[in-house]
Amino acid sequence: MAAVGGHWLKSAQGTRFVTAPGPRRGALEGLHRTLLGLAGDDPTPYDEYGHRESREYGAYILADGTTGRIDGEKADSCIVIPDDLINRLAGAHFVHTHPSGGSFSLDDVLLAQRAKVGSLAAVGVDAGGRRWRYTVRPGPGGWKHRDAYISARAEVEKEVYRRGWIRLDLARAAGRADKTFKTALEIWHRDQVMKRLAARTGLEYTRERIR
Repeated sequence: MAAVGGHWLKSAQGTRFVTAPGPRRGALEGLHRTLLGLAGDDPTPYDEYGHRESREYGAYILADGTTGRIDGEKADSCIVIPDDLINRLAGAHFVHTHPSGGSFSLDDVLLAQRAKVGSLAAVGVDAGGRRWRYTVRPGPGGWKHRDAYISARAEVEKEVYRRGWIRLDLARAAGRADKTFKTALEIWHRDQVMKRLAARTGLEYTRERIR
């Protein structure tokens, strides 16, 4: 990891790099582009459904402008955020990679709710080479209790799951259920779940394809 304009801090939780506060908008876009580049360079193969298990990367800008980065420890690991950092993420912007290019999981939403982040983003590249950015923010009323997201997610998952099976059955019947179709279906499924979850709980959610 390379960085300038700051210093390393060592603690019981590990080592991290802290930079001086800078322009939030430009710095945030820079973090997104850096992590998207890492995701795009990942050589890990995708399976027939467009999944892959590979190293995740994360970065953040705290409310005071402090920035840092967290990497998965090995080639097939997710990032681990220590409690001391979670306690400092209120109002922060946090971005991380999704190796398969899909939208947020329930764990992502619950982490954002626990930390009370200002925004959570995920960037990644799907098996078709498309680059995506997903962003979720609390609505005007702020973050709800975690149980609201858990119950709403269970309900919308069932709805989208049924629709997905219908799409897959129709594609199989038409001879179109190849890897490209299954990859697109997986991306669609996770995005639809988040859209419905956001509509039910007041979250602000966006999905962008980055050219």
